[in-house]
Amino acid sequence: IVKIWSHQIDSIFKYAQDAGKSTGIVTTTRVTHATPAAAYAISASRQWEGNDGTPEGCKDIADQLINGKIGKNLDVVFGGGLRYFLPVTEGGRRTDGRNLVKEYTLNNQRDGNRVALAFNKTHLNGINTRFFDKALGLFASSHMDYKLLADEESQPTLTEMTAKAIEMLERNPNGFVLLVEGGRIDTSHHRNQAHLALGEVVEFHKAVEYVKANTN
Repeated sequence: IVKIWSHQIDSIFKYAQDAGKSTGIVTTTRVTHATPAAAYAISASRQWEGNDGTPEGCKDIADQLINGKIGKNLDVVFGGGLRYFLPVTEGGRRTDGRNLVKEYTLNNQRDGNRVALAFNKTHLNGINTRFFDKALGLFASSHMDYKLLADEESQPTLTEMTAKAIEMLERNPNGFVLLVEGGRIDTSHHRNQAHLALGEVVEFHKAVEYVKANTN
């Protein structure tokens, strides 16, 4: 085990946090999925998103997002994957009885941070970025719905999540690092659903254009 840990490398998010920058993740997949997880988690398998199926002695990816040395310091996390943060008794998949959303809130309250929780588009729009220090938005049990199939009244778009994230992160005079993933482009191609993939690409393009227009 010592040898394995000695060969690990730090994430760019670790460098950013050490430099006093704000950090955030926005994705249309589960926030514990492969790309976002690579920013904050250390895991031998991308499948270890929740505690079910994760070997004893290893921390699952959702736990690392809430309690890990990088994950706990993220300022903004928006995406899907709520099921890995809730116990089975509350509609999730955790078999250890833990509610990681509550842990997130309690941990930040202990540290003096004001946190915003969002589970739909109305919640996201209601986040006052001048008041809250951090935000956790989990907008689907698993991946978020495809743009062309989503209920736009309840589920925010990638661009809307990105805009709110930037609004929070740009307050830091030291700057920020934000990962934005249009992750459902990939999943639609896996299923040969070209029309859904195109819808995702168009939305990702809108997010890129928003970032270009609203950052230096």
